Amino acid sequence: MDQFWVNVPPVTKSWSGMKSITAALISLQRIKLVSLVFIPEKAFGKEFWRFFTSFCVSKGISFELMFELFLLRTSSGEVERNFITNETILPEYIIDEFDQNQHDLLNQFMERNKAIDYLYFLIQISLSIILSVALLYYKLGIIIFNLGDLLCRILTYFDSQNRPNVEIHMFGLFTLRRVYFPWMIALLNIIQSRNIQDDFIKLIIYGDLSFFNNSTVWFFIISTILGHFWWYCRELLLSKVHYDPIDSRRHAKRIALQRFGVYKIDLVRMFLMYLFVPPWYWIILSRIKNRR
Repeated sequence: MDQFWVNVPPVTKSWSGMKSITAALISLQRIKLVSLVFIPEKAFGKEFWRFFTSFCVSKGISFELMFELFLLRTSSGEVERNFITNETILPEYIIDEFDQNQHDLLNQFMERNKAIDYLYFLIQISLSIILSVALLYYKLGIIIFNLGDLLCRILTYFDSQNRPNVEIHMFGLFTLRRVYFPWMIALLNIIQSRNIQDDFIKLIIYGDLSFFNNSTVWFFIISTILGHFWWYCRELLLSKVHYDPIDSRRHAKRIALQRFGVYKIDLVRMFLMYLFVPPWYWIILSRIKNRR
């Protein structure tokens, strides 16, 4: 068990630790599971701690907990290990004016703050989870209690899109390409749930829509939609589609626009920057810019 914690990034290690402590307390009957899970009416009422505890809750010390910790390490751990606020998501109209010393200073700051930047990203995803699950409850009456598992699945999807061809070892039994990992987890849950199988057969044969009243089905629908949203917006749309990686071409374009008096704003990139760039970077960029 001690080997499990080796080389685990700090945020993921803290999250896994809180999940393990919660599981131990539940197994020892020091706290009740029902007091920690996400119930919108209670969370938005006086029991606000559920917004936090629902991301750390587990049913107790069991094989299921070990699998949850394994998923945390292979999803959140890998995303955190490769996560960094790089220059592709920062405003190029500021970055392109930096000299080499300023670039080095910025890179040092980004490397030093990887953990807090990743935590900020997790908080953003968590807020989208709370909003989605609350809407699901108030609109359809379907409730998802464990938000931590939902966050873990979103990060699993995020990592599978970032590194689709990397192989993952499943308990030493077999290997699987990461791009298929989220779908394999969903398939295992379907196999284990007789209700989902029956509802799916009714949907195919009779057109019975009770399949979409199952919370497990919505669990994977939400995790896939949110996982794709956060990956697509940050890793593809902001970092690639709306960013030119060639410095000379960006500089030539800026000079040409200035020569003809054209002021152009990429509204999509601007919106995504304000969404993804942690707020302290705007202060740091201003300070680095003034250091000549």
